[in-house]
Amino acid sequence: MNDKELIWEAYENKPSYMYHVTPSSNVKSIMKNGLIPKTGDNSSTYGEKEDKIYLFPTEDDASDALSNWLGDQYEDDDIQFSLLRVNVSGLSLESEVEYEYYTRSIISPDRIKVLKTNY
Repeated sequence: MNDKELIWEAYENKPSYMYHVTPSSNVKSIMKNGLIPKTGDNSSTYGEKEDKIYLFPTEDDASDALSNWLGDQYEDDDIQFSLLRVNVSGLSLESEVEYEYYTRSIISPDRIKVLKTNY
């Protein structure tokens, strides 16, 4: 078991749901096609080379990210965001920090619910 998997194993109350923040303009496509791992422009800027979907373990973690580092990535853009709740049961998840997880698996639309728009 690698260090990333150990962080997940150490997460005492493994949630059935996690949260994903996305520009609201992506929601229609996500609800049709699901979440598909990819390396977006912002991820590339930070040196990400692997296709992933990032998820937050709590709604508070998602909100904190959007109010801080994630929101800072879009500060020059006039973008509205949506908060999605994702059923992560059975997905392979990894993490390098406790407030953010990722998967390399496609997440089908039936696992996704839009919780908030204009977030």
